[in-house]
Amino acid sequence: GRVVATPTALGRKPRLLATVESRAVATDAAHVYFGDAANDTLCALAKMPREGATSAPVRIARPAPVAGALAVDAHAGALAWIGSPGDVVLRVPVRGGVPTTIRERAIFTDVDASNGDVFVTEARGDGGTLTRVTGATAAQLATFEGSPRGIVVDATTVYVATSSRLLSSPR
Repeated sequence: GRVVATPTALGRKPRLLATVESRAVATDAAHVYFGDAANDTLCALAKMPREGATSAPVRIARPAPVAGALAVDAHAGALAWIGSPGDVVLRVPVRGGVPTTIRERAIFTDVDASNGDVFVTEARGDGGTLTRVTGATAAQLATFEGSPRGIVVDATTVYVATSSRLLSSPR
């Protein structure tokens, strides 16, 4: 499909919500979630209303360095993210609390969460894996050639992008 610029889209400046040092952002119906290392030496996972500027960001978890992937599971009321430098996956309720470790000791590339499950892609050698974590149980769903770069989950399928392919796997 071709993208056509409309007069209403041209020249519009984005609205500043907050000044933060962040590598990942996620949203649900009410909030924007992000990692913030700008004003906190321990780093924090924070949230603020989607409208922004109505209040200061609220810390959800600390320390919580976000390496570049953050997902909201609206159904479970939780956030999952890859912690810096990328070798741990953490989870915390959206209302805040102490993060729990979901997976560790690997090179994680992306994360998504849906209906209480956390889905994680991991680089391994020249390939990668897709793992679903439900509670304390981890199940490897797929292995593939090429390092995984992105993941998205819907009600029935997990989609993974590698350097040269788009793959799907049943949840």
